[in-house]
Amino acid sequence: MSAARSRGSKRERQVRDWLAERDFVVIHTRPGTNFCDVVALQKNRRPWFVEVKSTAGGPWEHFRWEDRADLIAISERAGAEAWLAWWPPGGKLRWFPSTEWPTKPALRVVEASGTMGGS
Repeated sequence: MSAARSRGSKRERQVRDWLAERDFVVIHTRPGTNFCDVVALQKNRRPWFVEVKSTAGGPWEHFRWEDRADLIAISERAGAEAWLAWWPPGGKLRWFPSTEWPTKPALRVVEASGTMGGS
């Protein structure tokens, strides 16, 4: 297992424990086979579908907009909330609800000059 993957698995367990300490029932999903890393349930709350990231380069470094869109869609179908738990190396755990996630990057529009070949 690579160092990054090992760190990611450790952070997933730490997020699971953080939630459990706050009276959530937590399901840690199997790596690579599910739409999120953790499912968190608590009485009188909507379920949370949580993606966990531990990247040093920021919360969105390896959380592509397509993956964010998929998680939001699945969460809405299930009546759940989509969350990102970002816990960078040496940093503190930060929570981002899907309402704060960046959307698809805007496409850069280049206008045609109307001529071809230069002059």
